[in-house]
Amino acid sequence: MHPYVVPPKKPKVWPWVVGGAAIVVLCLGIMVVSLMPVVRGGPGGETARIQEMISIADGIPTGDGWELTAASDPKNDPGCIPLENPCHSLDRTWSTPVQVTVDDLRASTGFSLKTFANPDCAFGTVHENLDISLCVRSYEVVLRMHD
Repeated sequence: MHPYVVPPKKPKVWPWVVGGAAIVVLCLGIMVVSLMPVVRGGPGGETARIQEMISIADGIPTGDGWELTAASDPKNDPGCIPLENPCHSLDRTWSTPVQVTVDDLRASTGFSLKTFANPDCAFGTVHENLDISLCVRSYEVVLRMHD
């Protein structure tokens, strides 16, 4: 009679599967991050996008006497992944010599902006997914734009 021999334990496979999956996910993430500038048009596309936003903002003042009181222009952020966060945002505030209404801004810009809960603000999407909001306060116009 042969003595009972315990068979050798099989190596666990699941750590290798989980480790392999983690490496695949990491490689895909690195590829996405490295390809985003190419997808968005490279450095030239970034510059064109920024210039487009500035051009839209520069076209907002509708009359003489508008004074720019606050401004922040978008910057090129090569590491930005536009899945959850806007990569470019622009804010401008003007003081106006006369009161301006949201309807005045709609008419002067030509954008199809919609008013929701706040009747003093209009929102919309213009020029290839640029989200824009224009709000009027007493003798003040506030623009916020992001992609």
